[in-house]
Amino acid sequence: MSAPAVAEASPERELRELYARYKGLALATGATLLLDASPDRLAVEAGELLTACRRAAARPRGACSTQLDACVVAAQELHELLLCAAEDPERIGPDDTERVRTSHGRLRREVWKVFPCEYVPCSGAHRHSHAQER
Repeated sequence: MSAPAVAEASPERELRELYARYKGLALATGATLLLDASPDRLAVEAGELLTACRRAAARPRGACSTQLDACVVAAQELHELLLCAAEDPERIGPDDTERVRTSHGRLRREVWKVFPCEYVPCSGAHRHSHAQER
């Protein structure tokens, strides 16, 4: 008798898990760079996340494919930043962090299309004027 096959995770569940890993790494990266700590461990974790994102995005196209593609790009940008920081933290400049911020923003927007209950800080602030009209 063979063991029952493990059900493959749904694309939505996989996206949620990858996004949660990405968010944790992004926060840890910011703190690590701010505190001038060693990014070596995070670079390894980001590499593992990138591999998992690529594997998920390589599956047949379907649900969450755009979001998983955005996850690959965001994980790759984060991984490259961490590798650069591990090699020479002084080489990191505004363009490097902006690439990570941009890919993070795209990923976040894509994920919110699938999980609209994701926390959105000041979600309506950009549409409303806080100035009083007289």
